[in-house]
Amino acid sequence: MVTAVGHIAYVRETYENKDGEVQMLKRPSIHLVDVSVPTGGLGPMPADKAPEERRTRTVVRPRDAQPTVEAKAPTLEEIAF
Repeated sequence: MVTAVGHIAYVRETYENKDGEVQMLKRPSIHLVDVSVPTGGLGPMPADKAPEERRTRTVVRPRDAQPTVEAKAPTLEEIAF
């Protein structure tokens, strides 16, 4: 394990198969840029310094629902200072 500090360039969770269907990746990936490993960033946190309570959460991703966004230009009244 290692702690890395950087900027997220992009996150990939899906890909298109040869038939053009969108498929979920087995292992999603994160591409980082300008990454560095801080001093002491190697390995897990020592047990005596680790937080006592750890929570687990389940991520739910809608598969078929696509959000719809309508673009609307602001009016002069909305822009006025």
